[in-house]
Amino acid sequence: MFSIFERSPVPLLVNECVTLDVSGTLLRVGGIEDPRFVGGGDYGFFKNAIDTMLTDSEAADFTVLMSHRPDALDYASEVGLDLTLAGHTHGGQIGISQRSLFEGIAPRGYLWGHYRKHQSHLYTSSGVGHWFPFRLGCPAEAPVIELRSTQSG
Repeated sequence: MFSIFERSPVPLLVNECVTLDVSGTLLRVGGIEDPRFVGGGDYGFFKNAIDTMLTDSEAADFTVLMSHRPDALDYASEVGLDLTLAGHTHGGQIGISQRSLFEGIAPRGYLWGHYRKHQSHLYTSSGVGHWFPFRLGCPAEAPVIELRSTQSG
């Protein structure tokens, strides 16, 4: 799979980021490794991955972190990252009132939808895949996130 990205003009961001100038606003976009492939997944894993991602990165007006797992929000919020986009949970595949039925029993509860911790935001997509051959009240989704500047020009 990684060989496909090596041939692509789109970089695979693994514990690294890029800063883009979008009409004069500096947007930092970063990605971190999925702990499943490197034997991690606890707070320390996310701390190390995000710290590595931010090493030598340029200052930015807004930062988006892409993390397969939503638990990255805990450390991302401590270092002031603006938005984390995640998946992994499939929303538990059972939902009620636009929330996962399992949210109350999940360790951190970031299973599906928008969350906020300190000044940081997280959106966990229920994704398009599945673990079970059905979904109930938790439709597949491929969300489009539109970022808008709040600065007046």
